[in-house]
Amino acid sequence: ADLPFANEEERSVAGAGAHPDGVLPFEGGESAALARVRYYVWESEKIATYFETRNGMLGGDYSSKLAPWLAHGCVSPRTVVAEVRKFESQR
Repeated sequence: ADLPFANEEERSVAGAGAHPDGVLPFEGGESAALARVRYYVWESEKIATYFETRNGMLGGDYSSKLAPWLAHGCVSPRTVVAEVRKFESQR
């Protein structure tokens, strides 16, 4: 990774890739965030069982896993709510 202000240890961590025990690979940015919203709401329709599965700890389909993208501003809560409302009105 091209990180000119990082030290050697930080560069090594940045280039390490996904943790082998990770439940799903996180790629930053708006495109990845919107892809996750699209998958979770429309493609898998996992949103329909959100209240039953949201506290599950293991697996990519337990909970929405949107927190990193929301926390970093890659997707807005309003966008997520709009998609969920659209799903609810169509299903």
